[in-house]
Amino acid sequence: MKTSMNHTVAGLVLAAGVAALSSPAHGDNYRRYFVPDYDQVRGAIFDVEGLPNNGTMYCVPTAAMNLMSYIANRGFPFVPPSVGDFGPDADTDAYNELTNWIEVLGDEMSTSPTGGTGGEGAEDGITAFLESGAPGEFMVTRVYVSDDFCPPPSHLAFHAITGAMVLQRIGWYEADTGVNTFNRTGGHVVTLNGINDYETNQPTMRWRDPGSDEGNMFFQSDFTTNSSDTLQVDGTFDGESRTQYRLTGYNSPAFIDGYIAIRPKFAVIPTLPNTGFDFKAPNPVTPDGPDSITFDMPGGAELGFLAIGWDQLSVIATSVNPTTGMHEFHRFEMGDPSGLPTPLGLQLAGVEKVREASCRKMYVLTDGAVHEYGFGDRGMAEPSATTDGTVNARDFLVWRDSFGATGSACIGVLDATKDFLLLDEDLDIASRWFLPNAAAIGPDATVESGPDDSLWILSGGTAHQYLFGTGPTLILAESVDIGAVVGSSAPVGGVQVMDNGRLQVQVDNKLRTLEKATAGSWSEVPSKFTGMVAGGTWMVSDNSSNFVPGVHDTTAWNDVFPTEFPGLVPECPWDLNKDGVTDFADLNLVLNNWGHIGLAEDPGDATGDGAVSFDDLNEVLTHWGESCE
Repeated sequence: MKTSMNHTVAGLVLAAGVAALSSPAHGDNYRRYFVPDYDQVRGAIFDVEGLPNNGTMYCVPTAAMNLMSYIANRGFPFVPPSVGDFGPDADTDAYNELTNWIEVLGDEMSTSPTGGTGGEGAEDGITAFLESGAPGEFMVTRVYVSDDFCPPPSHLAFHAITGAMVLQRIGWYEADTGVNTFNRTGGHVVTLNGINDYETNQPTMRWRDPGSDEGNMFFQSDFTTNSSDTLQVDGTFDGESRTQYRLTGYNSPAFIDGYIAIRPKFAVIPTLPNTGFDFKAPNPVTPDGPDSITFDMPGGAELGFLAIGWDQLSVIATSVNPTTGMHEFHRFEMGDPSGLPTPLGLQLAGVEKVREASCRKMYVLTDGAVHEYGFGDRGMAEPSATTDGTVNARDFLVWRDSFGATGSACIGVLDATKDFLLLDEDLDIASRWFLPNAAAIGPDATVESGPDDSLWILSGGTAHQYLFGTGPTLILAESVDIGAVVGSSAPVGGVQVMDNGRLQVQVDNKLRTLEKATAGSWSEVPSKFTGMVAGGTWMVSDNSSNFVPGVHDTTAWNDVFPTEFPGLVPECPWDLNKDGVTDFADLNLVLNNWGHIGLAEDPGDATGDGAVSFDDLNEVLTHWGESCE
């Protein structure tokens, strides 16, 4: 992985190995170099081991294994398959070892040898691998087409240039009667390693394809990159009107219709003074990059509340008018080079909490009422529902997945009577649950959801976990005295339940992390956020998905081996500044970093051997004047 040039995106200098450039000739381009390109089709012969059904349905675990291996070789050696060379020059033992790891990852994903990977399997498997070797370091964002929404290529790029490694979903569609009318029949997953002109309406996508293996299933093929131009299509897809990007490199209709982003976890924390917030992203995969970006509220206004966007690409923040106390809502885009927020056209008084859900709705608590907002074509907040007088909310939570425990609602509410209410899509009460220890819950109570759809309530410095039984009374699973665990009598300012079951807690205005031992007791563990000053509102990123049961777990979303492949494109690692040609700019990067040894992903290291020397000079001169596109 190389740093080809420093390019600021929303204040973040691009991390090592992630190259981006902005110029009139090349637009906005992204590259991630030296991502492996492992083969999914693996047959058994003699001492060579294969995958079930020769791996024809193993595109998801294989594409994900490209990134697992990439991560393992860049600071996380305990993430399977660990550090090692599993490429075309590796021996049979290494080839078999990787085959076994792909099968293990497939098992974690519930991959079917004949039906592929569907439903929630991809996120579960990737998370399991990352947590086994790097607990608490990464999050997984899984985004599908849904209703009128489909992620554009720019969303994949914005994840990538702010530190993510991205799997691109490709949907196979058949044309139906009518103009631009298509139905999904299957899909494929590949490993993104580049996008050209990602902020235009015709970007070019580049990827490592696990299905492209030179026609031999008994050895690892050479690593190659596939490429396809795109075409923006406004049409009807599976009965829904939306815009999707067609990959024109395929003869059959193929569209980008989702992605999975693996990204180092980050936190959003108010600045001092309270006129903005820091986007803190300590990232050992890219150790030379800064770990903090500061965003300022418009006009230096006071910050009110923060909420990380549902797809982890934005932050919703409110600014407070000191005269009226009104909160004005803004959205800060992580991939916006200007760093300027977009006004959401919304002002409210008495705001107590803001959250955005994976069902692409924003929820706001004001004076006991919960308000729901959708977003129009220009991103303006549009009211869609409000709780009535029967709900007097103290706090609310947003479920991790699309709909949560009721199967239809995004949120639940703790009301003033200390009952927990599950709300339906109209924010009416769907069911009421009683707390068995209601006497222990004070007026300071806040609520969170656990990764197993459990309910957590923080009150008086104690976090209580509840399970949903057959009802109507919740089951108290355990109570955690946070002060006793961390050995402090300082106030507990807040708790966030992380996707891996850890508790991120705020004690004496600093973040600390608690983990449950196998014996059932809790202890403090170090984490990348330990000691960060976090007074007031704060959030840490976590796994996110807009998966909809009954839509994304159908056979149309299964993975089908591609029968055709777009053309190949060169990688050109010697094009150090990634402007498409090898010239004096690349030579200067070698000379300016001459003699560096052992620096992770040095910007002048054209050979990838960990040192900048005559070898790199010769590499640049050998390819002088060559075009990479």
